[in-house]
Amino acid sequence: MRNLLYIFLYIFLYLNSYAYLQIYPTIFDKNIDKFGSSEMYELSNPTLNKVRYIFYIDKIKDNKDMSEWIEYYPKIMTLNPGEKKTLTIFIKAPKNTKRGEYTAILGIKELPVITERDIIEKNKSLDILTNLKIEIAGFVEELSLEIETKNVILNKSKRKLEGNIQNIGEKRATFTFYLLDTTLKREYYLGARRILSKKYFDLSKLSEIKKAENLKNYNELVIKHKDKIIKRIKI
Repeated sequence: MRNLLYIFLYIFLYLNSYAYLQIYPTIFDKNIDKFGSSEMYELSNPTLNKVRYIFYIDKIKDNKDMSEWIEYYPKIMTLNPGEKKTLTIFIKAPKNTKRGEYTAILGIKELPVITERDIIEKNKSLDILTNLKIEIAGFVEELSLEIETKNVILNKSKRKLEGNIQNIGEKRATFTFYLLDTTLKREYYLGARRILSKKYFDLSKLSEIKKAENLKNYNELVIKHKDKIIKRIKI
């Protein structure tokens, strides 16, 4: 029994020594014309080792590019075990930039913190532990936000929604989904999903519905964006 405990403790410490970085939020999705917009990203080090993060910006092929408009600080960040710090990004599109959605890559390379002496004496190499690439988007002018639904029903016997929705607007967005009981005026939160422009989302993936009580009393699906109702569907 004691040996099993030692093995479990070893595995736990090993995994936590080399866990991936944690960052929040993982999107930008803001207007970047006029005065521009900024976002603060909190990074935390969940490992047992000191780590160093190097940030970079890159282009996305075949998309409208905003990589050259991005300012960010710091360029390099070192975190002790359990420590949190903030990366700040500011994006402003040049004057007369054409209307539309623009994208770029926010890259984060995670490196072990080693000294020159470590490299010489212990023959260590500067291996990249993680190279995380986050696609961020910015918007020039007020772009349309619209969704289209198809064959949406509430299958009460299987306790799931069926059908799909398509984001037919001009920009990506995060939508929140609710079941609505119009008689008792109560909502049940099903979750949030970020859907790219022109892409579909399968409503059966909203698994939170399985936990809803008195499912038969709900008769509408409500879809919101930033607390504004985008669509109401009778189900």
